[in-house]
Amino acid sequence: MYVLTDGIPLRQAVESVIRWSLLDYSARPTGVPATVANTDTLAYWLEKGGTFTQDSGDVPFWL
Repeated sequence: MYVLTDGIPLRQAVESVIRWSLLDYSARPTGVPATVANTDTLAYWLEKGGTFTQDSGDVPFWL
């Protein structure tokens, strides 16, 4: 595993990933941080030419 921490301590980077794991609001707990959940599906979609627009996607109500 490679951790790139441009200007922040490693401990802070790890704590950030752990905190993100608490934001996974799926029906079943996945055991992975929200930042890496479904990344394989996202990578496939991007590889096939998928793009983002400003109005696409669901935004949680608290954002």
